[in-house]
Amino acid sequence: MSFTVTENFVRQFAANFNLLAQQRQSRLERFISDKETGVVGDSFTAERIAGAEANDVTTRHGDTPIQDQVQSRRIGFMQDADWGELIDKLDKVKLLADPTSQTVANCIAALNRKKDKVIINAALGSAAAGVNGASSIALPAAQQIANGGTGLTLAKLRTTKKTLDNAEQNDEAFFEMMGQQQAQEQPYGNYANAGYVLVCTADQIDNLLGDSTITSADYNSVKALVSGTINTFMGFYFVRLPKTDTAGNNMLPRVAATTVRSCFAFSPRAMKYGTGVEPSARIAERADKKFSWQVYGQVSVGAVRKEDAGVVQIDVIEA
Repeated sequence: MSFTVTENFVRQFAANFNLLAQQRQSRLERFISDKETGVVGDSFTAERIAGAEANDVTTRHGDTPIQDQVQSRRIGFMQDADWGELIDKLDKVKLLADPTSQTVANCIAALNRKKDKVIINAALGSAAAGVNGASSIALPAAQQIANGGTGLTLAKLRTTKKTLDNAEQNDEAFFEMMGQQQAQEQPYGNYANAGYVLVCTADQIDNLLGDSTITSADYNSVKALVSGTINTFMGFYFVRLPKTDTAGNNMLPRVAATTVRSCFAFSPRAMKYGTGVEPSARIAERADKKFSWQVYGQVSVGAVRKEDAGVVQIDVIEA
């Protein structure tokens, strides 16, 4: 159980529990267009068919062509996660405010952040492929932009957009569809003119404000991005994540003992996301723990990178 709960006894502190600031909802889940729910087992598949070109007809009554489409499969493995805390019955008697409800909120927040971590690992890590996922496909070097000793710059954004555009990854239709409900789902900003998602921290948005190559018109757009009046710039919908979770673990990868952070951009069509168990929490008495109350939550989700060409890793310098 938590041995720090005594700090909240009424003889010492006021009778209110405040859940400290943290990321409470998944910020990336909604931006994946291919989702599979009710996943049973430890994995799910993403079936892939490579593009093929039409043939010129040069003879009359010729043989019907057989294109032999190249088919392949990638596999997303489920990640199970849980969270638990004990609240002593004697502690509850001494508390004016019941911590249980905020404890449940803390539990769900942790499970929702796990969703984003799974998606980040799938986007930037190796993708399982082949029979039973025996093959491991790393993100190609062509999909990675070196840090170059700078933070996030306009030049890096342009290179990222060109890379994704050349691969025909633009998914404007997905954002247009989302925009129909954005007033309810997103209280600020809009999805206008977005085709891709760019995931970064507040430092990278600040980098853009200090980029000397940005024109005055672009600068005004970045100022709006910072203020939250819009969330799009250069065709990217910006999703800001905290640098670390509440335990101090990096949300976006950071090279150990350096200042290099890996941000990334992706097309919603390039990823697949699977849900086995949505975040859920329950409260029950534990007879084996002197009938203390236990808050327990769990989640089971997975993700896989379907198309390497739809993800670009952007390395930046971040102090």
